[in-house]
Amino acid sequence: MKKRLKILNLIDIPWASAAADYAMTQSAVMAQKGHIIYFGASKESFSFKAAQKAGYGLFNFPDRKKTLSPVDIFSLVSFCKKEGIDIINSHTGRAMSAAAAAKVFMPKIKTVRTKSDAKTPSVNLISKSVSLIICGSKHIENMYRQKSSKLPLKTIYKGCGEIRLAVLPPAPPFKAGLLGRLDPVKGHSIMIKAAISLLEKGKDCVFFFAGNEANIKWKELEEIIPSKFKSKFIYLGKTENPGSFIESCHIGVIPSLSSEAVSRAALEWISAGRPLVCSTAGSLGEYVPENFLFKPGKYLDLASKLEKLLDKNELEKAAKENFKTASELFSIERFAIETEKAFLELF
Repeated sequence: MKKRLKILNLIDIPWASAAADYAMTQSAVMAQKGHIIYFGASKESFSFKAAQKAGYGLFNFPDRKKTLSPVDIFSLVSFCKKEGIDIINSHTGRAMSAAAAAKVFMPKIKTVRTKSDAKTPSVNLISKSVSLIICGSKHIENMYRQKSSKLPLKTIYKGCGEIRLAVLPPAPPFKAGLLGRLDPVKGHSIMIKAAISLLEKGKDCVFFFAGNEANIKWKELEEIIPSKFKSKFIYLGKTENPGSFIESCHIGVIPSLSSEAVSRAALEWISAGRPLVCSTAGSLGEYVPENFLFKPGKYLDLASKLEKLLDKNELEKAAKENFKTASELFSIERFAIETEKAFLELF
């Protein structure tokens, strides 16, 4: 009979970040496997509220704005002893430091670092002391390996709950979409320049953008669009239903200039059976074949990749390829099996 694990997730990020998203999905599959899940997070954070809604055990862990004190560490130790925690699973570097300090008083407890954010990892005595480092992508694993070849690393891709080969909408016009916050790093201007190149050639396309205004405003991006093409660019603002947005498009585009250690958007596009053209930033090359990749900032290369997809047969072929990739590598079933196996192998 397999061991029923008690896992305490520590996360000090207050918002709904990529790390929080991975943590919640990871916890959900482990709970479904029969393990007992706890969350240590600030009471005002997204993670605490989501964990509370899911019915997980809760521990008030101070967010990153506060300096960890000996009292915080002793509270953590007391909680772990009281609940019989088997694994402290840290989702940030600061949380990993807290877990390492707690382990001094609980030598038998296992410590795991799950990393699914873009911040360059630090390799020190604390990171070298953990039982396992779970990486959300090969890109993250490679960042660690560049600093040390002796770390206990394992890449486990986050699974997608629904993988579907959604019906492509009628065409033309062909609809290309970019799903992501308005931020220079996300490369919206690169997509706009590529789109203008296609429109200048007379291609029948419309380009949609969905995401909240962050470090750039849509009005600023509109300034680079020629007036004759203004109607071909549609900004929808933040969407509450990414799935509907994706299914309204023929092609997805992720033209990011950097970051993308783990790409939730890429996973959503391919799990809907949509062709996806990406830059090679971060982990994006792990989601799509090489012929759908271009170097960051090279908008003419992006335009060329998109132009090849402006054909019904090519669209359907690419959609099926991405659906196959999503089904094989990014299913929630595979994620659950690999995650449970990784945790159980610690004992």
